[in-house]
Amino acid sequence: MVVAVNELAANVLEHGAGKGSVHLWRAPDRWVCDVFDEHGDLSDPLAGYRPADTLRSRGYGLWITRQTCDFLEICGSGEGSLTRLHFVDPTRADSGRTGCGRSAGVSP
Repeated sequence: MVVAVNELAANVLEHGAGKGSVHLWRAPDRWVCDVFDEHGDLSDPLAGYRPADTLRSRGYGLWITRQTCDFLEICGSGEGSLTRLHFVDPTRADSGRTGCGRSAGVSP
């Protein structure tokens, strides 16, 4: 969880507005973390599914984040970018619901 949140916070500082917020809470079967970039323009919900060009030494943050969490959502608008991370807790009962109220289809 720390690696994923660190990657997103670094993206806010380096590529976004330079300021934002991080909110973490516990859902019935998972930990959920929102990283908000106040003026970020990240809106592609598929960003990070493929690693960056292998010839570059940078640009792997979203890919690393997707590899370390169970489910990731990206929502962007003119008001900023929100990235929501889900980390399934195998010690809790799996209700199959996300913090957004939609089914995530994630199993531990």
